[in-house]
Amino acid sequence: ENCLNAFESFVLRCSKEVSPHLDELCDVILRLISYDPNFYDSGENQDALMEEDMDEFDDDGLVDSDDDDNSWKVRRAALKVLAAMVRGLPDKLLEIYPAFATPLIARFQEREESVKLDVFSTFAEMAQTAVIKSQSSNSTSANGDSAGACTTGISEVPRRQPPKERPAAQHLIAVLPQCIAQLNKQLRSKAPKTRQGALSLLRTLSECVPQHVEPNLPQVKDELVRAMKERNSSMRLDALVCMRHLSENYATPQIYQELAPLLCPLFLQCCNDTYYKSIAQALRAIGSFVYPLRPGPDAPSSQLSEMLP
Repeated sequence: ENCLNAFESFVLRCSKEVSPHLDELCDVILRLISYDPNFYDSGENQDALMEEDMDEFDDDGLVDSDDDDNSWKVRRAALKVLAAMVRGLPDKLLEIYPAFATPLIARFQEREESVKLDVFSTFAEMAQTAVIKSQSSNSTSANGDSAGACTTGISEVPRRQPPKERPAAQHLIAVLPQCIAQLNKQLRSKAPKTRQGALSLLRTLSECVPQHVEPNLPQVKDELVRAMKERNSSMRLDALVCMRHLSENYATPQIYQELAPLLCPLFLQCCNDTYYKSIAQALRAIGSFVYPLRPGPDAPSSQLSEMLP
């Protein structure tokens, strides 16, 4: 663990000196992010094993107790080194992403909750670094809104462009369907922190690569609806922001038109929330959701008439 902490500092503060040793470092980190000598995975019914039987294993003494098993510290430290590599070596992303994208998704099944949250945050770091967010899009959109609102309809107001993708983003996008499928399992977890972490990662993906998350929206819609009904305000906010980013950057309006009868009443329900941030995000989600409901000036969908009588 201490050695990995040192590697993290080297990568962040001496990136040029570390670059020649990147291949060797990647091999080490790739092994240590899954280092768990006290746990045997048969590959069968792993989710049920982790959620239902781990307590029995500990009580029966079939694996070392939490006090004796410190391997999770090694996995967590290795993940921090990986996150540092993503941040500190932007010119090496084409080498880092192909090596770690798929193995990191496999670690979504991590049995230690605190390490699992670090897995989510590390993948989110990879998603954020894979794109270039334009600072001028906000001002352009705002100017377009103020100029267009007086003379044109909402469909003619320029939409905010999605973030520009770096070349390395292709490796992340290639495994995105697999990532969403695994996230959907984690969103069904009984552990609130796990669900919160998975939803936060989905929010980050929707912000960074919305046009690639969109085809998987029907797969996670049930969990997004569940999150909007949660008493946990953070989960409601993440679900609302996720839908706002996706609908702002829609590519296939039919997906949103089919979901409108399910989602729009929830947006209105969140507008009556007692938490002001939930109200604000719900209003923003409604404003962006209108775009796919009316993809063209002369092409309002039937759902638009139903939702906005």
